[in-house]
Amino acid sequence: MTDTELAQEIRQDNHLAFAMAYDKYHRQLYAFAYRYTRTGSAAEDIVQQAFLKLWENRSRLDPQSGLGGYLFTISRNLTLNVLRSGIPTDGAWERMTERNSAGFLNELERRDLLDKLDQAIGRLSPQKIAVCRMKLHEGLSNAEIAERLHISVNTVKVLYHQSIQQLRKMIGAGCLLLLLLLEN
Repeated sequence: MTDTELAQEIRQDNHLAFAMAYDKYHRQLYAFAYRYTRTGSAAEDIVQQAFLKLWENRSRLDPQSGLGGYLFTISRNLTLNVLRSGIPTDGAWERMTERNSAGFLNELERRDLLDKLDQAIGRLSPQKIAVCRMKLHEGLSNAEIAERLHISVNTVKVLYHQSIQQLRKMIGAGCLLLLLLLEN
């Protein structure tokens, strides 16, 4: 999907399109935030916050403006806010973000949801389990997964897409979206 198509689908509450946008941009946004904060936890939090803002403001999203530019603008502003405020870029930032962000789950609920996702993934076919775990837990790209499993990149894409559809049916679309955000 092009960025314009992704943005249009996200505006229409399409969770799969949101997950595809996350998959497409989260590494780039992480690298950007890490370059300035120099800590993984702060960079991860910035990426999470950027995608949370994208979802919360999806009804105002202009598909013609460019999804990537929109996400980088949000990430830049969040990164600048961290640097300006002097928020420590270590575990304290992560704890403060979890405490203060409306909509974030407390750690116990987070673990329960992640366990639910792992259990649902465990009910998939062996090949889909492998693809999901490499993508979600290890953060591997489609090409890296294809190389490890000795299958084509297109097969990885199809298996992941089918897995997401099955997981949505097993645990619900809204819950899956939140879990995908928490997992990465």
